[in-house]
Amino acid sequence: MPFEEVGADTFLAVAPSHNSLWTCEPEAVLQISRSKDEFSKPAKALSVLNVYGPTVTATDGEESRLYRRIVGPSFNDKTHAAVWNSSIKQVERLLGLWEKNGKDDLVPRLGEDAARMTLYIMSKVCFGKTMSQMGDMNSPGKEVLYEQGQKYNGLAYSQALSEMLENILTIFLLPTALLS
Repeated sequence: MPFEEVGADTFLAVAPSHNSLWTCEPEAVLQISRSKDEFSKPAKALSVLNVYGPTVTATDGEESRLYRRIVGPSFNDKTHAAVWNSSIKQVERLLGLWEKNGKDDLVPRLGEDAARMTLYIMSKVCFGKTMSQMGDMNSPGKEVLYEQGQKYNGLAYSQALSEMLENILTIFLLPTALLS
């Protein structure tokens, strides 16, 4: 941690191009987060997150206020409770699988399992569906039968999202022009 190296809970990193305030003090974080007009985000540095267009995280000022106003209602107590409850259920399920399949207290596929757990939580919270209702992640290329009775020969939602997450580093590192 940089705080241990510096020996302080708050410090200023000064460079010719910009200055950065680093803090782990809860009161300072609260004051800064409540004073959005006084402290701007490093929008240029965060623009790497704009892979599919502008994001709430990577925008600042009026544009950021517009996005927060649009997505804000989705982040409420009901959503937070759903994420919490779904997370508990999925972690318990995953721990049970690891206990059953693990050898010598090793987790064989931590990254893959964590990504899959995230997909399960997202599908439940965002779409109200369990992954089994959205197609089997373990059967790539197989025909998926959707609730409306429609057949689609292609990737299931879970497979598409899984592929995207597996390649997220490449997506973020490559220029947008190369991804088109």
